[in-house]
Amino acid sequence: MIVVSVLIVLILILFYMYSNQKKTIENYRDNALEAITTHADMKETYWFVP
Repeated sequence: MIVVSVLIVLILILFYMYSNQKKTIENYRDNALEAITTHADMKETYWFVP
């Protein structure tokens, strides 16, 4: 019975880690996409004089 409980807890921990990692990757992707689009907008709207 203890082995079953330990396995259930382990599965829950692994599922939590997977979902947290997936959320982090989605967050990185969204931030990268936003950075690329705002950079393109900046190049169109601002003039940088060297």
